[in-house]
Amino acid sequence: MKTLLLSTDFSNAANHAVKYGYQLAQNIRVNVVLCHVFMFPAEVPQGGVIVWPMDSYSDVLKDNEEQLQRLRDSLQTKDGDFKPAIKLINEIGLVAEVVKETSVSEKADMIVVGTHQDTFSAMFMGNHSKILIDHLYKPLLLVPPKAKLQLPHKIAFASDFKHPDQDLHFILLLMPFIRKLDAELFITHIEPTDRQDENQIWLTQFLKDVGHRSNYPKVFSRLITNDNRAMALEQLCSGPDTDLLVMVHRQHGFFQELFKGTYTKKTAKNTMVPLLVLHSAE
Repeated sequence: MKTLLLSTDFSNAANHAVKYGYQLAQNIRVNVVLCHVFMFPAEVPQGGVIVWPMDSYSDVLKDNEEQLQRLRDSLQTKDGDFKPAIKLINEIGLVAEVVKETSVSEKADMIVVGTHQDTFSAMFMGNHSKILIDHLYKPLLLVPPKAKLQLPHKIAFASDFKHPDQDLHFILLLMPFIRKLDAELFITHIEPTDRQDENQIWLTQFLKDVGHRSNYPKVFSRLITNDNRAMALEQLCSGPDTDLLVMVHRQHGFFQELFKGTYTKKTAKNTMVPLLVLHSAE
């Protein structure tokens, strides 16, 4: 891992995610691309159709460049043995398209964005989160507004055991990142109460496979029995035993349940845990 792409719209929530990402970059010793995209008015919800003169776009770009420079300067004042290089990207366009193109051109290994929602389920639905999850194929780190500015030391990898080979592949890809953080990895499975014994056997064997392939001692298992998987994840992210949740986005899987609203914002609890989304090749 060599580069993190930090995307901001200059809101408090987005800049909070930038600070989180920069702290991460300092500690794993990678450089940073700081990106701002001025959205076309048609992309703004309920924005209506607005035609802007070209000189107005120039003024907006100039103002945004100055804000990016101020944000970069504030990051570079932070203490640390390693000072990441910060490259500024200032564009006009569709957020998902520009972020995707920038992540490719700058060879970013991970994209960090903030969310404007305080609940786990709502993180997927608003503020372009769902669009970014569906559109980007690089690791995407969603940072909620209440995430603490601290390194993740307890990482939960959520697995449904339906794709064990893929899960093992992703875990091994994450291992250099986990090692640099000296973090504990908890392979976490949530299953209905009537299948607890069956999946405990699977989890034990999978844990052995991960330990053997990774040669990393801080790998543990965690089996949660709950008939409502979304509620169980919400509770997992609200407790003290998880600093970062990792999930694999598959076309037909748990993410689809969240998008369909099976667990609503009304019943969700606040979460302070960032979510790292990995993308399946299926």
